[in-house]
Amino acid sequence: MNPSSPIPHELDVAGVLNPTDFKAAADRWMAVRAANGSDLTNCLLVPKTTTRLSGVAFPVMQIVELVSAVGVQSIRARFVVLLDKQQLPRFSVVLYAAGANDTVLSSYYLATRYWLPEAETAPANTAPQRSKLGRDVPKHALPVALAAYWLANWNAVPNRYATSAALFTSADQPMHGYNFALSDLMDPLRGLNEYKDQVLVMSFGLHTFLNFNGKVNAPVPTFGLMLQMTNQSLEDEAGAGDNAFDVGVPCPPGP
Repeated sequence: MNPSSPIPHELDVAGVLNPTDFKAAADRWMAVRAANGSDLTNCLLVPKTTTRLSGVAFPVMQIVELVSAVGVQSIRARFVVLLDKQQLPRFSVVLYAAGANDTVLSSYYLATRYWLPEAETAPANTAPQRSKLGRDVPKHALPVALAAYWLANWNAVPNRYATSAALFTSADQPMHGYNFALSDLMDPLRGLNEYKDQVLVMSFGLHTFLNFNGKVNAPVPTFGLMLQMTNQSLEDEAGAGDNAFDVGVPCPPGP
């Protein structure tokens, strides 16, 4: 590309963080989580409400660009906290493409800033929709009832599990985010015949199970992510985007 040529319109630099800002936002998340106080609770609320944020959203072209990174082997999701105009903390998620030896290959793509007045956010408290079954659903598609159960755990009012650092703990360490296989981001693109206003919704869920802690079998609630493509166009195939997926592997362990 000629250096003087305009950047194609779909490559929107407003949707990314520079490395310095990403590190600051990721460090702020770790600090807010460690403090385990009101900022942790409040940064996970829908603005001006007492309702937990049900998820964040990424425009489809951000996903297209991430999977287009040459040499990409995985997509990393990292938790961040940014400050709004009132200097209030807002939880969000950044995606980036990683290659061999954990090399960062892409920019840091930030989910839509849901706290801005003009932002279009993911629908609150809605369960993943059933696939139209226009073709075979991938074997790793998450059962709808299971996705709804995890969503209900997170969105319960009043919350069955209060917001705390314990929800964001993995391998006994602070949770930085989730790692995705490349196919996990490719699958939601299946059946989309053109890229328009589709949005990849990253819904939040809460996994719960019992684990023996040395004394008793205690419940362990852990924050999780689910993906689903929404707002399909009329040109997309039946079943485009398929269903919700629980695809992430928590970090830690791993880079």
